[in-house]
Amino acid sequence: MNFSEENNKKIIKHLRNIADLIENNEIDEKTLQSAGEFYMKQLFIDEIEKTECTIEEKDMLKFLILGWYIYNFIITE
Repeated sequence: MNFSEENNKKIIKHLRNIADLIENNEIDEKTLQSAGEFYMKQLFIDEIEKTECTIEEKDMLKFLILGWYIYNFIITE
């Protein structure tokens, strides 16, 4: 995916704004949750790119469903 310099600047500004809100404890819960989800997704993608194995679509779906179940029924209760 190729972003223009203008789009990159918008993304940087937005992420910097979120980081400032977190550092200043001014972030609302919904935005913090969304930022955390983005962070975890990026960690997952980075980890996948380090490995040589491929993840089949069916296995990925199982993994995502399991994560959703754990989050909704175990962590949030």
